[in-house]
This record gives sequence, structure tokens and C-alpha cells, in this order.
Amino acid sequence: MRGTRRVQGSLMAVLTAVVATGCGGDAGPGDAWAGAVTDSAGVAIVSNPAEGLWGGTPAWEFVEEYRVGGMDAETEAQFGQVAPIGIDLDADGNVYVADTQQQTLRVFGPDGTFLRSIGTPGQGPGEIGLGMVAAFVVGDEVWAADVGNMRVGRWSLDGTMQTPLPLDLTAGVPIRWDELSGDRVVIQLRGMDFTGEGTTPENDALVYFDGAIGDTLALLPAGQSFQMTGGVPQFRFFEAEPVWDATSDGRVMSAMNSDYRIEVRSADGTLERIVTLAHEPRPVTEGDERAMTAAIRDLMADQGAPPQAVEMIMSQATFADVYPAFAQMLAGPEGTLWVQRIATAAELGESDDFDMQNLGSDLWDIFDAEGRYLGEMTMPAKFTPVRVDGDAFWGIQRDEFDVQSVVRYRLQEVG
Repeated sequence: MRGTRRVQGSLMAVLTAVVATGCGGDAGPGDAWAGAVTDSAGVAIVSNPAEGLWGGTPAWEFVEEYRVGGMDAETEAQFGQVAPIGIDLDADGNVYVADTQQQTLRVFGPDGTFLRSIGTPGQGPGEIGLGMVAAFVVGDEVWAADVGNMRVGRWSLDGTMQTPLPLDLTAGVPIRWDELSGDRVVIQLRGMDFTGEGTTPENDALVYFDGAIGDTLALLPAGQSFQMTGGVPQFRFFEAEPVWDATSDGRVMSAMNSDYRIEVRSADGTLERIVTLAHEPRPVTEGDERAMTAAIRDLMADQGAPPQAVEMIMSQATFADVYPAFAQMLAGPEGTLWVQRIATAAELGESDDFDMQNLGSDLWDIFDAEGRYLGEMTMPAKFTPVRVDGDAFWGIQRDEFDVQSVVRYRLQEVG
């Protein structure tokens, strides 16, 4: 995530109080922490009970500070579909938004004023394809991860086109993109068996990208929710996937989300801490399968997918036996860890704002910098966080008509 992740003012005071409570200082709302920390060959094993230090009452709240987009916005500030990692900032506070549906980057000032568009739809020089999944400000340039065109588009911050960077998909299919401090782009690569010869790697690789695939940051167990077998896509909904995030100083937090067991490694790859939380697996029922199938069919039809393509995809789809323990995680302010709970297929299917890019719940579990469970918080309605900058969360928020806005919420002490 971009930014220094520093927490200022009242939020820092709250975090300090929480640590003091966990260490035997004045008791907070949840009294003393009831978990345990054990040492295993130099690795701290943090075992958390279901009850957090907050005792059911969050100590923080979200306050909206910035918004562009929405139904009533001017045309240049209306978004079609913001890319999953489609928001970044430059040193002057300008906001860069990647719109994968309109195949362009748009730039807004710190006050929300529209400044310019970068790139146009297409496959030629300076153009962006439908496969744009991320955008990053890297030094004095902005990059667009244009997977469909098998390249990373490059422009100067004023919109002047630069030579694009080739994206070698033979090294693996990019599953997720992110950025560390120092403008270091990281990609999660998954090997795919396009030939049917059974050569799929056992691990997903987190690799640096600086114009080409670089050094490996970490190896993760390969997920099973999406695979290619002999060129045929196969989906297994709610199957376990590797989930990760990286802090601004290069520490990596990762887990196979079949279990609530999160590993924290230093920038050099040393395992420092394992964080666990009491968790009871939930089975995926036949009703869940029907609800999820119906929701996906409706979504694909709404997006104009041909009926034969819908049937081909759904004929290859299966379901896991149980839900994952959680959906995603974020490296939050001042070393905190935010873990998104999973939503059931019935909840997703009945929702008016079903979104294949975000199958998690609005509830997030929060852990302090030592891995101790604080409690849960509810994200603002229909808000999907994309990145953390200091004590602010940047993300995508949809209204009742599914129209998107880019919003910044600052985290502050309640009251």
C-alpha cells in the first residue's frame, strides 16, 4: 500500500491505550486480553479468543473526507467500473482513477476537481484495453496494468505517453497487483496449465515488477478457485485462496484462507508471528449453491455475456464444501491488521449490490500491531477499500443504483 501509514492525533492515543490494556494497564471496555502468546523456535504464536479487547464496542469510526463520482457528478467524474486496484495518489495529493469499463485513467485534484484524462480505449499506442486491473503512480509516471493488451501502459503524470512495458503471461497469470513504498509494484502470479500436460506450479509467486518480472518476494500455496486445464477455465466457488497484503516497509502478511491462521514475515522473509482467531467453519449448502449460481448468471447476463458463454462457464463451476475463514486482509494504520469476514452465498445472492469483485462481508476483524484481537468494525455501506494511506482508507463506494464513487474515509476515535 502507498503511504507511510503514520497515525496522528487521537487515533494514535487510542492505539497506545489498547496496547497498555493488553499489557496489564488500565482495563478497557473488554477488560484484559484473554488470549495467549507462545514462542515456537523464535516465532510468536498469538492465539486469540472470539471476544476482542473492545468488548463489542468499536473505539474508532469512519469520517468521510473526499468524494468524486456518483449519479450527480459531471460527465468526466462519472465512473463505469473502477479497476480492483484502481486508485493511487501522487506526491501533490492528486488522485488517479483507473476506469476499466471506459478504458481510461482520470486525474482529480486534492479538492476533487477534474484535471485530465490519460489514455483512450483500444490496442494501439497510448490506448488501454478492457483488461486494465490496476493503476500505480511510480515516481513521475503513472502505470496502467493492461492485462488484456499484455502490457503495462506508461505515461508521465501530465499524460504524455511513454514506452509501455511488456507483460509476459508465460511467467504466470497476474491474480493480484499491489504497491509497496518506494514505488515498488508487486504481482501475484499463478501458473496455468494451458496445454493439459499437468504442469501447473504448486505455488503462486509474489514478484517485484519494475518493467519485467523481478525477484520473488514470497511463495504462496496456489489457490484452487480458478484454474485453466487444457485451455478450459474451471471455477470452484468459495474454495480456499492465498490472501496477502504488504506493509509500506515490505513486511508480508499472508494466509491460506481455509484457516484463520495468518503468517507475518519481515521484509527479508523471516517468519516473525502467526496470528490465529477462534473460528467455526460454515458448510456451503445446496441452497447457497443455488443462490450463488443464480446471482452469477444474472450478473453475467446484465453485463452482456452471450448465453453460450454463460453456460460454458457455469458448466465448469463447482463449489467448496465449506466457506473460507475470511475473504481479504489489509495492512491498516500503525501496524494494525484488518481481516474481512466472508459472506454466505445466500447473503450475496439476496443483496441488491452483488459484486463479483467483493464477495466478503461488510464486517472486518481488527488486530493490533502485536496480533491481538481488538474486535470487529463495519465498513461504510457498499464501500470496498482499495488502499490505506496514513490513517485514511481510499476505496470504491456504490449507491443504490450501483453508480460508483471514489471516496476517502479517515479513521478517528469515537466521540
